[in-house]
Amino acid sequence: MRHKILFISSWFPNKLEPTNGNFVQRHAEAVSRLYDVEILHAIGDPNQEENYFFDEKF
Repeated sequence: MRHKILFISSWFPNKLEPTNGNFVQRHAEAVSRLYDVEILHAIGDPNQEENYFFDEKF
């Protein structure tokens, strides 16, 4: 059984700041070779029309 790892980070690449916290992304990518990884990152975008937007690209 693979362990599950959750990254909760205030810094993570996103549509407003694509290089913000890219070290967290690289860490998650490296760990994902051995473990199941999920990332939780929330930002505010004043131009967003929806209340919530979920990006599942990673």
